[in-house]
Amino acid sequence: MRNNLTNYSFRYGEHVASWEDIEVVHSRDLALQIRPAPKLNEKHIRPNNFNKMKVKLATQVLSHTVTALKSTKILKCALCDHTNRQDFMKEPIGFMKGLKVFNGNEEVKGRTKCLKRWVMTVTAIPILIWEHLKKTRDFKFLLTRRLNTDPIENFLGTITQKGGNSDNPTPSQFT
Repeated sequence: MRNNLTNYSFRYGEHVASWEDIEVVHSRDLALQIRPAPKLNEKHIRPNNFNKMKVKLATQVLSHTVTALKSTKILKCALCDHTNRQDFMKEPIGFMKGLKVFNGNEEVKGRTKCLKRWVMTVTAIPILIWEHLKKTRDFKFLLTRRLNTDPIENFLGTITQKGGNSDNPTPSQFT
């Protein structure tokens, strides 16, 4: 793959793409904690003779996750300064802050912590996290779909499985 493509560039109007662009994307991607192209690896960049024959690797290099950080679906793209996702995410904050919960005719105040925490979460992503990463880490975009608890749950599931029949390991068993 590499030997065949390194001599070529692809042009579309004023835009030019080459194999070096893919190498740059890969090296920058490796340096990030949250990777936009996590499936792109050394097999794609420096394939051996066997891997050069795999069409799957070539299609992955040219896949949507590698070739585009933008989507035609406005809410499916990465969070960046060029999208209006921040505005969309901030929009419900006023609604949630003004929302009141009633039990019959009586307003429920002490039991609506979930609404306050919902506001905190919605505020944290577009305002706090994005602004912090953009300023301190020079992030150009943020893939909000990766902001979830799945990795922690998978890790804890692995720990639980290692514990045998124990669903609630002690600290020493956990260690």
